[in-house]
Amino acid sequence: MTITGLQRMSEASHDRWRGWVEDLVQDLHYALRGFAGNKWFAVTAVVTLALGIGANTAVFSVVSGLVLRPLPFPQPDRLVQVSVTTPLSPQGAGVGGPDLEAFRTQGTSFAAFCAYGVSARYLGGADGSERVMAAGAERGLFTLLGVAPIAGRTFLPDDPLSVAVIGQAFWNERLGGNPSVVGSAITLDGEPFTVIGVMPESFQFPYGAASLLPGVASEARTDLWIPFAQPTRGRPSVVGRLKPNVHLRAAETELTVIVRRQVSQAPETARATGVRLVPLSDVVVGASVRRPLFFLFSAVGIVLALACANVTNLSLVRMTLRRREVAVRAALGASPPRLVRQLLAESLLLSLAGGIVGLGLAKWAIARMMLLAHAQIPRAPEVSFDWPVFVFSAAACTFTGLASGLAPALIARRLDPQPVLQEGGHGTMGVGQRRLRDALVVAEVALAFVLAVGGVLLVRELVRLQQTDTGLVSRNVVTFHIGQRMTPRTDTRQYYEIAERVAQLPGVRAAGFTQLLPLQNWGWTSSSSDFRVRGRPVIPSSPFAVELRYVTPGYFQALGIPIRRGRGFTASDARDRPPVILINEALARRYFPNDDPVGKVTTRGTIVGVVGDVRQVNIDQSAAP
Repeated sequence: MTITGLQRMSEASHDRWRGWVEDLVQDLHYALRGFAGNKWFAVTAVVTLALGIGANTAVFSVVSGLVLRPLPFPQPDRLVQVSVTTPLSPQGAGVGGPDLEAFRTQGTSFAAFCAYGVSARYLGGADGSERVMAAGAERGLFTLLGVAPIAGRTFLPDDPLSVAVIGQAFWNERLGGNPSVVGSAITLDGEPFTVIGVMPESFQFPYGAASLLPGVASEARTDLWIPFAQPTRGRPSVVGRLKPNVHLRAAETELTVIVRRQVSQAPETARATGVRLVPLSDVVVGASVRRPLFFLFSAVGIVLALACANVTNLSLVRMTLRRREVAVRAALGASPPRLVRQLLAESLLLSLAGGIVGLGLAKWAIARMMLLAHAQIPRAPEVSFDWPVFVFSAAACTFTGLASGLAPALIARRLDPQPVLQEGGHGTMGVGQRRLRDALVVAEVALAFVLAVGGVLLVRELVRLQQTDTGLVSRNVVTFHIGQRMTPRTDTRQYYEIAERVAQLPGVRAAGFTQLLPLQNWGWTSSSSDFRVRGRPVIPSSPFAVELRYVTPGYFQALGIPIRRGRGFTASDARDRPPVILINEALARRYFPNDDPVGKVTTRGTIVGVVGDVRQVNIDQSAAP
């Protein structure tokens, strides 16, 4: 082929492209003129599509930020939460120091482990103290996670316990974004700490740290990180990074063998039965969050389908009124593809306008949602309008435009202009159009019925939960947290003094302290070696777990928890020995089915009374012993 031939082909291709653009501009201009003459149709269609596209875009942005986007760590799929299972904790609990040391020395599946915990600290300043969330972790945490600071450095193996790495939000909000913050001192619980680094805004570990603490309102972010030594007591949380090409189940099997070997060497102290490994992404956003999100996404998908059906029906009605117009254009030489393109251009223009309005609605809805529920939504700061959201919104606009404009376009393609022009007027809807319209109406009713049934079931469940007897009275009850956990080693006099002074305030009927408020998903569990009735044999193969709370006498009256048998606590009980305890009805039924528990001596103290059952963890979960 000669150069001249190639030039001609290029010029022809350019001319075709220019002609296609000119035709498209003409189609859009014609569509705008048509909408200007039928404003109510255009406004109704745009609003309908905006609601459908906006709802889908808003929910997709949440799904993308929480579920689809990987955690902001290098190779996040290699990060797992490590927990040890016991007969009393089959879902897994923290890892003790000896077990963690055995994992490090005997295991081959992990590149590193790191133990961590969270605590509420009080930041001292000229204006008084302010509560902050601190994560105590072994010094290898940041190396394991693979995230570098934006200023300063992270922990080194020989760092003292009095150093701190702070988050960017903490740096900006509490320290005013001081550029010389590295090396400066802050005061936590009256003790000085030296700031050695600042982590980026995107770094967050552990997620939802405040929700792990008793008595602390949920907060979304961890403010700072401080080191602690290798734990020798307690069972802190542990995160590990798998080596490349190591399967999760193979690593779980290896650690289970190590744990059981530990049990065989010290059976009198170890109760572990195995190890449970869970991907860190599943820990951060668990099934309790994923499942409702996908259900919600399905619901708004039905809303979008309803919007498409509505706009399609409106377009069919409008097509009936435009049959003569389309017939005239066909008679003047407009080809069927040109007519189809014209009608599709109109529907795409409507969906584009609906998408733009819907994007604004979605952005507003996400901002309000994050503002109201950021503490309850893990990874809330990562929910944003990024390119996947815009791609999804563009795809939704294209889908709705094609779906709502395809039916009128096909009708226009098959339209015979001669009978229409002979009819005069605007004509009537054909048999095919009527059948399509009826099918769309049936589909709309079916989809609306599905949404209505889902809504009714949701409302019924909410009513059921509201009517569930929690075992306590929450009306006119005010709670507050003083920032310290009560244990048997704490001087209880301060709690009794505060409770007495609060009870003397005008309008206060009763006041008391508790370790944990009911309906908080947290609790300590006592095993059979911790709770047993003296004189009864201990069955190691059937351990009995009880939950434990420390309270002051006014607690039961303040929450309206009845004393079913025996007596409640008195101020003198805290000073008398041996100690006394109260048990709930669930424990009485389980442990004393045919006996009166009052007066029985246990390893926790003498039972002096039985109180009514209270749902401590979840409103849909029965009271535990």
